[in-house]
Amino acid sequence: MDAAPVAFALLVVLSATAVAAPGSSSSVDALSTPVQQEANTTSYLSLGADDIRTTRFDVVTLDVGGSLAVDNARLRGQYEATRLQQAYRAAESSDARRAVVREAADRIDDRIDALHSRQREALVAYNSDQLSARGYLRELAAVNAEAKALETAIARLYSLSRAVGEPVEQSRIARMKARLLPFDGPVRSAIAAGFTGESSVRVYIETSSDGVTLTTLSRGEFGTTYVRETYDGGAFAPDDEPRVTFDEAREELFGLYPWAIEQGVYNIGLFTNAPYYLDAGVYAFGVNHPQGTDQRFDLVAYYDNRTGEVFREVQYKDVERVPTTTVANVSEDGFRVRVRATHPGGPAQVTVTNASTGLPRDAVIYVGDQRVGTVDENGDRWIIAPRGTTTVSATWAGRSANVTVDSTTFPA
Repeated sequence: MDAAPVAFALLVVLSATAVAAPGSSSSVDALSTPVQQEANTTSYLSLGADDIRTTRFDVVTLDVGGSLAVDNARLRGQYEATRLQQAYRAAESSDARRAVVREAADRIDDRIDALHSRQREALVAYNSDQLSARGYLRELAAVNAEAKALETAIARLYSLSRAVGEPVEQSRIARMKARLLPFDGPVRSAIAAGFTGESSVRVYIETSSDGVTLTTLSRGEFGTTYVRETYDGGAFAPDDEPRVTFDEAREELFGLYPWAIEQGVYNIGLFTNAPYYLDAGVYAFGVNHPQGTDQRFDLVAYYDNRTGEVFREVQYKDVERVPTTTVANVSEDGFRVRVRATHPGGPAQVTVTNASTGLPRDAVIYVGDQRVGTVDENGDRWIIAPRGTTTVSATWAGRSANVTVDSTTFPA
């Protein structure tokens, strides 16, 4: 699914261009969120450097095992919608139809529970080296596919429940929708498409004890888009009691994303049809800003009013518009290689020129031992700069230059 769903219903709308962000309210000052701020660009949801368990790259291409996992998971989700519709039509009384709706709600909740367990177990296995990066991405893609299919079942459940007097409360159905958010994201969707052979995608994976960040670069005819999605499981508690009001959440979001608020046009509302995320205690925050692309929203953050934290975030950025800082610049074997970076896991520009003339030169770029691709006519190649220390290499015709890139030197 795109970060900006097709349907849009807005309960509360706040829009602004170049406005000052209000200060945080005192009732939420004590709450802790891992949203990292950068100068002259958007803040971003981080898993926290102290809790990072793995950092790896993987390239997803056609994979029979992955394709089967995605297809089987999608069919399981689709079956719930079909089963509900058929049982509802076969019911001969209003009482029977209400019973069908209640039973379907229980089944869908059970399936969502199973998806949470599957995603959590995959993370534990991956973090303990019992599951490869490819195996972990297969699990995420399968969970994503079933969750998307369950969205259709939930929409049908809501419609049929309303038709027979709402035997299932709207707030419960809203909670079902909100509980699917941890499985969604544009990078996960791209991974699923890669396994089925629709495309190829290079993914940077960062995990913590209860969260994951997935990042990729999407190269198109008119430029390169940096795509990042993060889910922090420790910041999402759908079963807890609310502790933050909408107004308090709004004030904190303004404080967490000040540049986006000042430079962009934002909405705080509900980016789906009814039942709304707000009914489940989730506030959706969407922003368009000058460094974004042509997405509906360049940044979408989801805030849980029970934890007082952002638990999910999706970002799109035009790499040519983001501010960068030179973190490495070396000359070797006739090459000059310069690396300009943003933040760990963020986009970085590698520029290769002739060490003598300063003119762009052909080169193939490697990050670690993985080939990224060739530079363009300007000698540039955008990469994702991993957390920690890595080697970026430029090679051509048997010659090469290597530069060490250390993320601790990146801009704060």
